[in-house]
Amino acid sequence: MTRPSVTRLRLVLSLCLLVTNTVVAEAQRYTVISPSGIARIRIAIPYCRGLSGTLPVTLEQEIAQVLADDLEFSGYFKRLDPIAYLEDYRSAALEAETFNYDDWTIIGAEYLLKTGAELTGEVITIEARLYDLFGRRQILGKRLTGRVDERRTLLHRFANLALKEVTGEQGVFDTWITCEVKAKGGKDIFILDYDGENPRRVVSNSNLNLMPDWSPDGKYIAFTSYLKANPDLFVLDLERAMIKRISRRAGVNMSPDWSPDGSQIALTMTQGNSTDIYVMNRNGSDRRQLTRELGVAVGPSWSPDGKQIAFISDRTGTPQLYVMDAAGRNSRRLSFDGAYFANPEWSPDGQRIAYAKVNGAGFDVYTMRADGSDIQHVTNAPGSHEHPSWSPNGSYLVYQTTQRAQPSIYIQNVRTGDRRRITPPDVAATAPSWGPVQSP
Repeated sequence: MTRPSVTRLRLVLSLCLLVTNTVVAEAQRYTVISPSGIARIRIAIPYCRGLSGTLPVTLEQEIAQVLADDLEFSGYFKRLDPIAYLEDYRSAALEAETFNYDDWTIIGAEYLLKTGAELTGEVITIEARLYDLFGRRQILGKRLTGRVDERRTLLHRFANLALKEVTGEQGVFDTWITCEVKAKGGKDIFILDYDGENPRRVVSNSNLNLMPDWSPDGKYIAFTSYLKANPDLFVLDLERAMIKRISRRAGVNMSPDWSPDGSQIALTMTQGNSTDIYVMNRNGSDRRQLTRELGVAVGPSWSPDGKQIAFISDRTGTPQLYVMDAAGRNSRRLSFDGAYFANPEWSPDGQRIAYAKVNGAGFDVYTMRADGSDIQHVTNAPGSHEHPSWSPNGSYLVYQTTQRAQPSIYIQNVRTGDRRRITPPDVAATAPSWGPVQSP
C-alpha cells in the first residue's frame, strides 16, 4: 500500500480543515456584537453581598457579571444598569421580606437576581435567589459550594437554572468547547469554558494535533495527530489523561465524528488514490468503507438518531454537501446554491445541518433543513467563517473566524445573531467542537 502524494494530501487537508495560524494562554474579555430591535426581559442583578463579613469588591462584581453575561447571551434578558438601582446591595439581605419590590419595579425591572457569598479558606459558598417582581414571589433559590477557583462553574449552573425557570430553555453555560491552538512546533488541543474562560491544554506533543471531536458522554476527545509522522487518529481519555492511537493507516485518518451512542467513529481515510468516509468501532476495530464514488469524500457528521451521515464530496466536480444512510447507501446531494461547501454539522434535534460555504473571498456559515430547504445565512461580519459546531441545546453555534490571517473562535446565538469572540485576538485558535452537557 503506497502513501498518497504530497499534492493529494494537501488537497484532502484543504477540504477537511483550515490550517491556520499562534497559543492559548488566558482568554481575554470577549467582544459582544448584538443586533438591534430584539425585546429582552429586563432583569436587575445587584453586586454580590457578603453572607458573613465583607467580600473583595472585585469578587462582588465578578459574581454579578458572570450571571449577567450568561443570561444576556441567551438572548432573552437585558441586565439593567446597576447605577439605576435604588437599593444598597451591601446592606440589603436576600430574603423577600427584607427588600421593597417597588424599589425594583419603579426602575423597570421584571426580575431580580440577588446573590450572596462567603469565603472559608479555599472554599466559596454562593447563594442565589431569583424573584418575579410583578408576581412578587421568589421562583428560584439555590446554595452551591465549591472551591474558589470553581466559582464560575457554580455561577454558570445557576444561570442555567434561572434560564430554565423563566423561559423553559435548557442552558449550556457550564459546557466546554475544544479546539486547536497554534503552538511552538505544531498545534495543541485545548478545552475552554463555553465563554472562553479557564483554558486548559489537554494535548501537547510538539506536533500537529487537529480536528478534535467530543464523545457524546464528554469523557473522550477523538483527534488527528502527526505524533508518529502520519496523520493518525487518536482518542484522549480525559479522566486518565491518556491517549490511544486507534487508526494508523498510511495516509489520512482525520475529521472524526462520534456516533450518537458513542460506539462508533466516522472519519475520512485515504487508501491509494481514494479518499472516502469510513466507520469503525470506538477502539478502531471493524473498519468499514461507506463511500466508493469517484472523487474525494470528507467531513462526516452523524445525524442525532444515528441513521444518516452528512459529508462533503467533489464527485460532481466541486465540493458539495451530501447525506447518506449510516450504512453508506442512498446518497443524495443537498447543496445546489454554491461551488464549495465544507464542515457539515447536524443540529442536536436533527432538524438542521450547519455548514460552511464559499461566499465571495471567504467562507460563511449557513444552516439548512435536513432535506436541503430553508437555507439560513448565519454569519454576516467581516472575515472568513468556518467549521461550525452546535451547542447541546441547538441555540448556539461555535465557529472559527479568520481576519487578516489571524483565526479566532466565536460563539453565536442562532436566534438573535448575538456573537462573542471567546479567544484572545493574538491566539490562533481553530476547528472548535462544542461538548455535551456535563454531569454536575
